Amino acid sequence: MDTAKSRSLWLAILLGALLMVPTQSFAQIYVGAYGGAVFPHDADAEIESIFGIPTPGLTSSDVEFETGVMFGARVGYWMEYFDLPFFGVEGEFYWSLPNIESQDVTLGGTGAGSVPIQDTDFRVGTVALNLLARYPYGPIQPYAGVGGAFLFADVDDVKVSAPTLFILPGGAVILPAGATVFKGDDDTAFGLQLLGGVKGFVTDNLAIFAEYKWVLAKFEFDTVELDYSASHVYAGLEWHFGTGGVHQQP
Repeated sequence: MDTAKSRSLWLAILLGALLMVPTQSFAQIYVGAYGGAVFPHDADAEIESIFGIPTPGLTSSDVEFETGVMFGARVGYWMEYFDLPFFGVEGEFYWSLPNIESQDVTLGGTGAGSVPIQDTDFRVGTVALNLLARYPYGPIQPYAGVGGAFLFADVDDVKVSAPTLFILPGGAVILPAGATVFKGDDDTAFGLQLLGGVKGFVTDNLAIFAEYKWVLAKFEFDTVELDYSASHVYAGLEWHFGTGGVHQQP
């Protein structure tokens, strides 16, 4: 079958599947947008090399990050059509900027010491699928959820902020100010997240919400493995298509 016929067949199958979905089920879909702050937690790191010199067994347990901005969008579905108004599924994408703070990174293990580093740009994008549970009665609705996520992290070169003497197994090294300690890199990792929040309906379809999210992942950059975790606090607006938002007490 040629490419054009194959595409036409798949399009026909997709349209047929959509036509078979009960119309009333679309009424339980919602979309939303939000923004707020990311509060990264101190991170553990395993360091394979520093200043281009192998450092087996070198670790750090106090890498600090700055509080940054985050923003995102989501689309979800409450399972009204299946008589399960308490439960839903949600897909989302959000972007956060938890930059690495200027600090003295304390190192342990072989070649113990510390290295003063500059502020470093660090960016994390997240695509997640969440399973949700809510209290659907009345205009004020608390909810909670758990999800799996793919995180896309990108970090710039980490550079020394001041001249420093660093002791390695092969001898002493003087790191000049501005020297690159770790080269910038990017990585994709699977993570887990927990969330909880409260939603208030302004109209039958429009709601505002405030939410907390905790996410955990492990990034494997070129010379550093980083155990990343962060808290997110944010608020946003949500639009519900139909009457699946507010329920009356049975």
